[in-house]
Amino acid sequence: MQKARPATARRIAQAIRKRLERLPPPFWQALRDGDELLGTQIAFCAALARNLLLLEFIEDVVADAFVVQAETLAPWQ
Repeated sequence: MQKARPATARRIAQAIRKRLERLPPPFWQALRDGDELLGTQIAFCAALARNLLLLEFIEDVVADAFVVQAETLAPWQ
């Protein structure tokens, strides 16, 4: 991570570490052995496990938009 201030890099690293700590060992192995796409998906799973507001948004808003095959979300969503 290239950040202007060391404190910023530490804060971001700590946030990433806290997200990844919640993942079970198979996710760690997939993250280590997988490609960039798999790593991105695992990081998203980790963010969902840590952020309940994001999880609720995905479950309610994005899932409904997927069912009705909406191409975009309304600004209020």
